Amino acid sequence: MRAPRQFFRRRRGLAAAAAGLAAALAVAPRSAAADGDWQQWTEVSWTQTLGNGLDLGLRWEGHWEEDLSQFAYHEVEPMLLWRWSPRWDFGVGYERDERWVPMAEVNHVPNVSATFRLPRQPWKLLPALDGRLANRSRLDFLLPEDAAREWRPIFRNRTEWETRWRWGGNELVPFLFEEWLFDLRAGAFVQNRLGVGLGIPLLPHWLARIYAMRLDEKIAGVWKWHPVVGVQIQTQF
Repeated sequence: MRAPRQFFRRRRGLAAAAAGLAAALAVAPRSAAADGDWQQWTEVSWTQTLGNGLDLGLRWEGHWEEDLSQFAYHEVEPMLLWRWSPRWDFGVGYERDERWVPMAEVNHVPNVSATFRLPRQPWKLLPALDGRLANRSRLDFLLPEDAAREWRPIFRNRTEWETRWRWGGNELVPFLFEEWLFDLRAGAFVQNRLGVGLGIPLLPHWLARIYAMRLDEKIAGVWKWHPVVGVQIQTQF
């Protein structure tokens, strides 16, 4: 089947962004600014609709770090989401984090969140921008198991844009995202995540998302950035 011209026109904006980020990741080991290790993040999430606007969710995420040589970190989070309106979602969750590299630590992270979504709007002049924008604000209460460490409130804000492209009977979901983390106790930014990716429906109710991300984080008062390749498997019933 010959692809319509609109199919290619709608990809130019995202393709340029993807190429820019891919180029930045490709030169990361050779750049003086790329002083962090390569990482791979895998996430698996399940969501069950309960009715009355309520969803029950469970999410697991694991990180391969040290240039992909060690499984260094994972987190598990059950959550309850309330879809209050087409534009607003609210959530409450409990996350348990465990790290083994470079040192062993465990954190408990109860959290609350609010997500605002703009409905999808067509852009006649710039078809590549025809998509949906969402912004999530989340407050984490990071509680270390180690009594010698202080608890920290972390405010997180994530903005994500996605669109949908059709190829015959198939549908792809390109997306861009940016998320920053702010330590309210220290009064300072501690992390930023910038990435581009593509969602691919696998089966009914199943979606795979792959992405490339630049992770900037502040460690011992020094900023470092890491190239990250991520995979997400999402299912919803």
